[in-house]
Amino acid sequence: MVSPKNIISTMLQSFIALAVVTIIWLVVGFSLSFGDSIGGLVGNPLTHLFLKALAQRPTTGSRPTCLLCCLLRFSSNLPLLRLR
Repeated sequence: MVSPKNIISTMLQSFIALAVVTIIWLVVGFSLSFGDSIGGLVGNPLTHLFLKALAQRPTTGSRPTCLLCCLLRFSSNLPLLRLR
């Protein structure tokens, strides 16, 4: 537990950690998870780097843009669950 005088500092550290994890996930984590495969283990981090190709993908094919946006929204909440 945290003493009452350190509650604000602890909350601020939690929000900063949340922001850092979310930014890292949006920059490279999504691409490592859902990008083109590299040896069947991880995705290519340049496929969706900064989500650049997500808006440029055609809506037809095996993974439509709508599904990727839903996956992005859902998976961006996963770091929130880990921090609690």
